Amino acid sequence: MNWDELYPKSWRFIGEKISDDPIFSKEEQNQIKEKIEEIIRDFDRPDLSGKGSAYYIISQRVVDWCMAHPKPIVHEEGLDLIM
Repeated sequence: MNWDELYPKSWRFIGEKISDDPIFSKEEQNQIKEKIEEIIRDFDRPDLSGKGSAYYIISQRVVDWCMAHPKPIVHEEGLDLIM
């Protein structure tokens, strides 16, 4: 597997970037946060069953977010992107 001890930080970075965006309802925002934590928690036994699984839902939400923000967003200087 390509993930190491920075696995949780990587997933939380994704969650932080998309979960508070107003394109998502409060219910969707909470679901994103819950599913990110589920992915982290179930690292050794991920649910890859497809529709309804944490990976599927987060993938959908990331696509929704990208479609709503088609232009690249410049990150603030000093933002800790180095994993």
